[in-house]
Amino acid sequence: MASSNGKEPKGFAGLVLLASDIGEEQPGPADATPHNSGHPDRRGTDTRDEEGRTPLHRAAWSNQVEPVRALLDAGADTDARDNNGETPLHRAAGGSENPAVVKALLDAGADPNARNGLGETPLHEAAG
Repeated sequence: MASSNGKEPKGFAGLVLLASDIGEEQPGPADATPHNSGHPDRRGTDTRDEEGRTPLHRAAWSNQVEPVRALLDAGADTDARDNNGETPLHRAAGGSENPAVVKALLDAGADPNARNGLGETPLHEAAG
């Protein structure tokens, strides 16, 4: 979470910029919770917003594969779950119009059989 001096969690601003321009309002630093900040390869990549979404969730919703690949290269958790139990692959399958985003997540080891809080897999999301 943001400290009382108003500074953002380490790495959060850059990750928000990386996952920006994806059609959703980005979380503010007061809404963020850093996760995995002690792991040297994943520092800040799994920062969460108020909906439990990571920068990878937000980037996966986009049609832009570059931010997804950058976050994956930085060690982002492909199977992180938001408050609804959705993984970044659920978000990509349900919202992205770029199959390269889905492929990047699958190539990185995202679980295609992960079920969200409603019991739906990414395939259910893709079928709409």
